Amino acid sequence: MGELRDVMIQYVNCADPTESAARKERYRQAEDHGQFEETASQIIRANLSIPPLALQDLSPQQTASQERIPISQRLGPVNAPPLAPKPKPKKRVLSKRKVGRPPTKKRAQQMS
Repeated sequence: MGELRDVMIQYVNCADPTESAARKERYRQAEDHGQFEETASQIIRANLSIPPLALQDLSPQQTASQERIPISQRLGPVNAPPLAPKPKPKKRVLSKRKVGRPPTKKRAQQMS
């Protein structure tokens, strides 16, 4: 319970005053409804029902899903024919345009 309260105190203390006030209110409501005791008991039950990780790794019993599959079976046949290379797409040759001024309307010159 002490560790749970320490975590909740860290949760309540934040830089934003409005968020801190909202968190304090949620903390108070959770404490009133007995949610901390329920959470603590769930944590204890979970820790008691699951053996430590080191003991799980040392257990000699392995299920079929945990058995190792040889690399030769995972990779497939050794003398499989190589995959055919993909044909390269043909490149389109674009005609080059002449560089110059864009076409404009020709004006008739007035003779004076």
